Amino acid sequence: MHLRPLPHRPQHLTPHHTQHRLEAELLDGQASVVAGLRGVLGITDDEWTVLGTADFLRAWAAQPGFRLVK
Repeated sequence: MHLRPLPHRPQHLTPHHTQHRLEAELLDGQASVVAGLRGVLGITDDEWTVLGTADFLRAWAAQPGFRLVK
Protein backbone atom coordinates (compact mmCIF):
# COMPACT_ATOMS: atom_id res chain seq x y z
CA MET A 1 0.00 0.00 0.00
CA HIS A 2 1.35 3.41 -0.91
CA LEU A 3 0.30 6.27 1.38
CA ARG A 4 0.57 9.85 0.29
CA PRO A 5 1.59 12.16 3.12
CA LEU A 6 -0.81 14.86 4.19
CA PRO A 7 0.57 18.40 4.38
CA HIS A 8 -1.13 19.14 7.71
CA ARG A 9 0.36 16.17 9.60
CA PRO A 10 1.31 17.42 13.05
CA GLN A 11 5.05 17.59 13.59
CA HIS A 12 4.68 16.93 17.34
CA LEU A 13 3.82 13.24 16.87
CA THR A 14 6.37 10.95 18.42
CA PRO A 15 6.84 7.20 17.87
CA HIS A 16 4.79 6.69 21.04
CA HIS A 17 1.80 8.45 19.49
CA THR A 18 2.03 6.55 16.20
CA GLN A 19 2.69 3.18 17.80
CA HIS A 20 -0.95 2.06 17.56
CA ARG A 21 -2.15 2.66 14.03
CA LEU A 22 -5.36 1.57 12.44
CA GLU A 23 -6.37 1.14 8.86
CA ALA A 24 -9.91 1.97 7.70
CA GLU A 25 -11.59 1.43 4.37
CA LEU A 26 -13.23 4.52 2.90
CA LEU A 27 -16.34 4.79 0.82
CA ASP A 28 -16.36 6.85 -2.35
CA GLY A 29 -15.96 10.54 -1.50
CA GLN A 30 -14.93 10.08 2.15
CA ALA A 31 -11.24 10.85 1.61
CA SER A 32 -11.93 14.58 1.47
CA VAL A 33 -13.99 14.34 4.69
CA VAL A 34 -11.38 12.47 6.75
CA ALA A 35 -8.27 14.20 5.34
CA GLY A 36 -8.60 17.14 7.72
CA LEU A 37 -9.32 15.15 10.86
CA ARG A 38 -6.90 14.91 13.75
CA GLY A 39 -4.82 11.73 13.81
CA VAL A 40 -4.81 11.00 10.06
CA LEU A 41 -1.37 9.68 9.09
CA GLY A 42 -2.03 9.17 5.40
CA ILE A 43 -4.48 8.21 2.68
CA THR A 44 -3.73 5.79 -0.14
CA ASP A 45 -3.36 7.20 -3.64
CA ASP A 46 -6.58 5.49 -4.71
CA GLU A 47 -8.39 7.14 -1.74
CA TRP A 48 -9.91 3.85 -0.53
CA THR A 49 -7.85 3.44 2.66
CA VAL A 50 -6.84 5.76 5.47
CA LEU A 51 -4.17 5.10 8.09
CA GLY A 52 -4.66 6.86 11.39
CA THR A 53 -4.35 6.85 15.15
CA ALA A 54 -7.02 6.34 17.80
CA ASP A 55 -7.47 10.13 17.75
CA PHE A 56 -8.49 9.83 14.10
CA LEU A 57 -11.10 7.19 14.86
CA ARG A 58 -12.56 9.31 17.68
CA ALA A 59 -12.67 12.40 15.45
CA TRP A 60 -14.26 10.48 12.59
CA ALA A 61 -16.87 8.87 14.86
CA ALA A 62 -17.83 12.35 16.10
CA GLN A 63 -18.69 13.48 12.54
CA PRO A 64 -22.41 13.76 11.67
CA GLY A 65 -23.54 10.79 9.62
CA PHE A 66 -20.69 8.49 10.73
CA ARG A 67 -21.65 4.81 10.49
CA LEU A 68 -19.59 1.80 11.43
CA VAL A 69 -20.11 -0.80 8.72
CA LYS A 70 -19.15 -4.39 9.24
